[in-house]
Amino acid sequence: LYDGVLMALGYFTWRYALSTGELRVVYSELGRSTELAVNLERTQQESIRKSQFLNALSHDLRTPLNGLGLQAQVAEMAMRSGDQAALTQAIRDIQASTRATATMLDTLLECSRADFETDRDDKAQFKLDDLVRDVAGRFEPAATARGLSLRVKPSNCIVFLDRVKLDRVLSNLVANALKFTPAGGVRIEVDQDALSVEIHVIDTGIGISTDAKDLVFEEFFQLQNNERDPSKGFGLGLSIARRLVLQMGGDINVESAPGKGSRFSIKLRNVVQCADTSGKTAADDDDVESASSLAVAPG
Repeated sequence: LYDGVLMALGYFTWRYALSTGELRVVYSELGRSTELAVNLERTQQESIRKSQFLNALSHDLRTPLNGLGLQAQVAEMAMRSGDQAALTQAIRDIQASTRATATMLDTLLECSRADFETDRDDKAQFKLDDLVRDVAGRFEPAATARGLSLRVKPSNCIVFLDRVKLDRVLSNLVANALKFTPAGGVRIEVDQDALSVEIHVIDTGIGISTDAKDLVFEEFFQLQNNERDPSKGFGLGLSIARRLVLQMGGDINVESAPGKGSRFSIKLRNVVQCADTSGKTAADDDDVESASSLAVAPG
């Protein structure tokens, strides 16, 4: 009887092990199927995104190129008829279309460069306030020309980051803020804790709807440019900014409402080296200085 019990236990143990193994195979196959389905969905979405990208690209390139052809014909007719005024205007139009095409290609090159710089690691220690002053100094003349204020809240933060990438991100955000701010101004503020830093670009502009907020970081998405006028840009600046922020291990988001301006925020973690404690800290100073009062720091 004892031997029979052992044999029965052995048999059922073997059956359990066999069934468990089969279940593991089934679960493994189900897991692989789920993973394949997720990858397929991701690939399909990427394919759709690329198709949309290429469609928008072809449209935006075709517009100035078609214009060049028509303007060349107008110039030729003006030359034959001796109409100097028409010839002069046609030449100006050709120059404008050429500039639009060149700007488009430059922006596409920047977009491509952002894609291929994922392995770049040019981190260095620098004062964040120096970079903010540099960017503000470059855009301050444009802001003044439009009657807008460009103000900066001083920061004493020292960070370890890729300065070139962060400069490009901040420049894109400030340019975008000025573009959509008809009155008022733009502020650049920095918040920090022991390890992380958050940079805010705040404007008093037209604001962004809830639906548009989900799209502003997509390639070729543009506010108030349904006709895709090349003179209004190509909708790549914020997309490039997001790619560069992600490459630096950070996050970028926007808070906005129609008619109430926008607040773009960059969060970068584990990048703060230290803070200059020799004077007032940024937390102690609530004043926001105009860009013109901030001398551009030497490189």
